[in-house]
Amino acid sequence: MAPLPPNDDQLLTTDCLALLKELSESLTAIQNYATGARHLAEGQSSADMARLASGLELMIGQVHRAADVMRRLRSLVEPSSLRKERGA
Repeated sequence: MAPLPPNDDQLLTTDCLALLKELSESLTAIQNYATGARHLAEGQSSADMARLASGLELMIGQVHRAADVMRRLRSLVEPSSLRKERGA
């Protein structure tokens, strides 16, 4: 007997799991950057402060990435009637 093709719910679940994995990676990166920034701030030399600023920029980029993933995930699971109400 041949396996049944995946239904819409199974495809949606697979897509959601992939997006959640990507979101998890972004949040882990944010945590790592924040930990590094905290350690650099303890020294407070001017070179360390420049590296701290760079780390903060990386954190901001990951926050934007995570927000984008969350929007994509929401668009997959949110009924189209709610998206129309929000103007999305």
